Amino acid sequence: MSRWLGLKVSSMDQVDDQGVRVAMLDIVRAALSFLEATRPDSRLEIRSASAAKGLHHIASRWTDIEAVLAQLKLQGPLDR
Repeated sequence: MSRWLGLKVSSMDQVDDQGVRVAMLDIVRAALSFLEATRPDSRLEIRSASAAKGLHHIASRWTDIEAVLAQLKLQGPLDR
């Protein structure tokens, strides 16, 4: 598997009936889950249509968030 944000990507799955792609990243004693709509009629896309486009939400604690954001900008999106 690949790495993103310095974390091991433990799985990437596409849930066709929901119209989403899911990436799971391993972290100490937990995992981060990223969802992406894969079609316009996906429940995730419909729900986010009434909100701002892009990331729905993420909750985490970092000791240096500026360094993490800089790394994200350099690394770009997850490999597909």
